[in-house]
Amino acid sequence: MWWLTALFLFGLRLFPATWSFWLDEAVQWQASRSLNFYLSSFAPKDFNPPAFYFLTYFWQKLLPNYLEIDFVLRLLPVTIFLILFLSFYFSLKSKLSLDKTRLAGLLLLTSPLLVYYSAEYRAYILATLIGFWLWWSWRWFIYKTKPKKLTKVIFIGTLVLALLTHYSLIFLITAAFLISWLKDKPNRKETTLIWLAASIVFGLIWGRYFYSQWQNSQVVLKTLPNWSHILGSGLEFKQWLFVWVKFVFGRISFAPKAKFYLFGLFLSLPFWLLFVKGGRRDKPSFYLFLATLALAFVSGFFKPGFKFFRFIYLIPIFVYLIVWGLTSIKNQTLVFIYLFLTQLAAVVVLILMPWFFKEDWRSAVANLNRNQKPAALVIPLSAT
Repeated sequence: MWWLTALFLFGLRLFPATWSFWLDEAVQWQASRSLNFYLSSFAPKDFNPPAFYFLTYFWQKLLPNYLEIDFVLRLLPVTIFLILFLSFYFSLKSKLSLDKTRLAGLLLLTSPLLVYYSAEYRAYILATLIGFWLWWSWRWFIYKTKPKKLTKVIFIGTLVLALLTHYSLIFLITAAFLISWLKDKPNRKETTLIWLAASIVFGLIWGRYFYSQWQNSQVVLKTLPNWSHILGSGLEFKQWLFVWVKFVFGRISFAPKAKFYLFGLFLSLPFWLLFVKGGRRDKPSFYLFLATLALAFVSGFFKPGFKFFRFIYLIPIFVYLIVWGLTSIKNQTLVFIYLFLTQLAAVVVLILMPWFFKEDWRSAVANLNRNQKPAALVIPLSAT
C-alpha cells in the first residue's frame, strides 16, 4: 500500500511536465545540442557548471528528433528525482525505523518545490541529488574515526561532482568544511587537504571556464543593474522569510502578499519547530543546514545569489530532521497528517493553477498562429 501511494505521489510531477518550456529551459535544450558549440561558444559566457549540460546532451542524442518535445525532455529531471528519492529512502533506512523512513519518503515526494523543479529542464534537481549525496557521504565521513582511503576518494569525488553541478553548492561545501574543521581538531590538516584536493581537481577540469564565467558575470552585473535583485542579495531580509514559507508551500502565493506570508508563517511553524527538535538528534546536519544559509546570506552582501530556490538541495536535510523531530513528540500520527496534507494541498494548487509557472511559450505561439492578421512578438534584447 505504501509503495502504491509513493508511486501515485511520484506521478503527480508528470502533470507540470506536460506544460510548455519557459525561456531558460529552451536555452538549456538549444545549448545541449552540440558539445562543440557548448564548450567553445556557450559555456564561457554562461553562469553554470557543465554537469547538467552533459547529461542533457547525451539525453537529447538518445532521442529521435520527433521526440525532442517538452514532456519527453523533462523525463530526464523526473528520472533524476526518482534516483534522489530512492537514494534518500534507502539511506534513511540505515538510520531510522522503517515507519519513520516511509514518512520521510512521503514528505519528500510531496515537497512542492521538489515537485516543481523535478519537472523543469534545468540543473536544480540534479543539484539536489548531488547535494544529498554530498551531505550523506559527509555524515559518513565525519562519523568515521579513521576513514579508509576509499572513503576519502569517494568523498573527494562527490565534492568535485558538486562543484561541477551547480555553483550554489559551494555554500554547502564550505559549511561542511568549516564544521569538519571545527569538530575534528586532530585531523584538521587531513580535512584541509581533502577539500583542497577537490578544489584542485575542479580547477583542472573547469577552472578556465569558471574564470571566464566569473568575468562575464561582473560585466552583466554592471550593465544590468536589476540583475542583482533577480539573483537575490543579503540586503533583502525577506529571503529568510521566503525560505521559511517556500520550503513548505513552494512557489504558490496569493495577493495581498502580506496576508499570504502571515498565513504561510503560521502554517509553516510546525515544520520548523520539528526541524529544530530533530536538530537536537543530529546536530552536525542541523548546523550544516543553518551554516549553508548563513554563508549564502553573508555573501549576498558582497555578491548577489541568496535566492530561496537555489537552496532546494537542503530540503532532504529539512525533511530528515523533521522526521527526527516527530520521534520526540506525542500524537505523531496527527502531526504527520497535518504536515503531509499541507504540502499535498500546495502541490494540488500548483498543478491546478498553471499561472504559478513561468512563461507559456507554447500558448503564445499558438495564439500568434491563430491570428489572421500579421503580428509581432517583441522580446527584450536581454532575453535573447
